[in-house]
Amino acid sequence: PEDDPRNPATIADNVGDNVGDCAGMAADLFETYAVTVVATMVLASIFFTGNVIMMIYPMAICAACVITSILGTYFVKLGKNNSIMGALYRGFIATAILSLIILYFVTVDDDDASSDPSWITLDEICGMSLVTIGSGAELLPLLSGFLVFRLSDILKQPSFVGELEKLPGKLGVLYDDLGAGFIGLISAMIVNQIIQITL
Repeated sequence: PEDDPRNPATIADNVGDNVGDCAGMAADLFETYAVTVVATMVLASIFFTGNVIMMIYPMAICAACVITSILGTYFVKLGKNNSIMGALYRGFIATAILSLIILYFVTVDDDDASSDPSWITLDEICGMSLVTIGSGAELLPLLSGFLVFRLSDILKQPSFVGELEKLPGKLGVLYDDLGAGFIGLISAMIVNQIIQITL
């Protein structure tokens, strides 16, 4: 029969339906997410005219939550009762708590926005988000990328990172961390590829 599970065409059809449904839902969710972020940036440009930091703030929240989401995946583990929902809730709660902590530092205001503060701020979150792109959600590439990012940010190497810091005002504070994040991204991608080849 056409719908008999012993029919390979039926199995292929069901797999295709499931993949299409999942991909469609994911695309809808991402579209809503992206539109919401852009809308908040537009509102920031209207209500905070000339304030670049307020326009970047929604993207900084997204960048911070990308990092905490990756860290949250390491908490998704089955307990003794083998509850799948329990594992998912554990990951969700861990991600939410980590996001609350890191978003405090993203949100807190710095009186001297033209200097680079010593603790983690919005500009560093943007730089670190680049590292997560190349990590492939793997812990070792993530850690190595963060290490290279921090070293590049502190030492201002390669030289173009130091040159970016010389840009006027808040742009210099932001772009030097983005430059360092780009270096961290490359290192994370290299480490990730080495792991993929050796496994």
